[in-house]
Amino acid sequence: MGTARGSVVLKRIRNTGMLSMQLFTEGGRPLKQTVTGNMVNDDWTQEGNHPKVYPLAQYSRYSDFISEFVSVSWSYDGVPISDSDERFDLTQTVSYGSIQIPCLTIKSNLALDMTSFKLISCTAVVNIDGINENVSATIEVSRESGSEATYMGYISLNPPVFDANITEIQATAKLEKGGDTISNFSVNWYWVVPNDTDGTVDGLEEIESKTNPLIINSSDVDTRGVLVAKFIINGAEQYSAFVAVEDRSDPYVMDFSYDTQFEGVLDEENGITTTVKVIHRDSRVEATQFKWFAFALMSGSDYINGTGGAKLQNNSFKATKDDFNKAKNDLLNLEIEASDTPN
Repeated sequence: MGTARGSVVLKRIRNTGMLSMQLFTEGGRPLKQTVTGNMVNDDWTQEGNHPKVYPLAQYSRYSDFISEFVSVSWSYDGVPISDSDERFDLTQTVSYGSIQIPCLTIKSNLALDMTSFKLISCTAVVNIDGINENVSATIEVSRESGSEATYMGYISLNPPVFDANITEIQATAKLEKGGDTISNFSVNWYWVVPNDTDGTVDGLEEIESKTNPLIINSSDVDTRGVLVAKFIINGAEQYSAFVAVEDRSDPYVMDFSYDTQFEGVLDEENGITTTVKVIHRDSRVEATQFKWFAFALMSGSDYINGTGGAKLQNNSFKATKDDFNKAKNDLLNLEIEASDTPN
């Protein structure tokens, strides 16, 4: 049975471009520091503990990321970062499959010079069909006051993506309490699955393994998957985190079109209908054998709406403002599974 999976972000804010970009951190670590007096957790000045931020662009019709850039520039708190700024390093790269992406390395405890948060921004030039296009994105660096009761968790992927040479990824769930790393927890792992067949329609199917780290094989991912970790302490869930797992060696990607004026942006009155087709990654020719589709509209790891786990011979899904209101979120992920059979 042939299967492809993909995802697209539906927005409730206006975005006039067809090209967008997101900023990620190496290993998925949050750009957040806990400050108690003059003490900082986690200490970014320590060698080997410098966070790295990197860009990935996305053309709105296609599900795969663009990871090659003509040029990249960075700013912090609205001020361009120069080569001489000792808080940062502009010379390093991160590995994304076989590609090296320029990154911003943070070498200073930025939380000591803020009250709540500041923004790192990136402006890049991307070549789309022979034309250079400008695109930008921001990511938040935040400060929290020390609290022994605050949990924060995330999933680190090493390496971050599958490609022709990478067939295994190690996913590690990491949890902090009050800014300190802790280990007295267990993890329940899940895949976000639009074709949800476990009897509970929540867009999640539990993974049998409880190990941490979790080893993911490329055969576990059809084009793209979303991995969820639920952190358990004394039998109770304390935190959940999710991360996308991409397979750039898969021969298929998904092509998206929308019935709204701005692609991927909600029309408050009429909603937004997303239509999907599966295409060959290299030729962009439609793979017509994919006729069955399942949808799950997710807010993080929370199921908001969808096809109830069923596959239908309908490659379109409509989201409305009621879905966004229910989620209390202006960014929702529409997860899609396409296959050549109804099973």
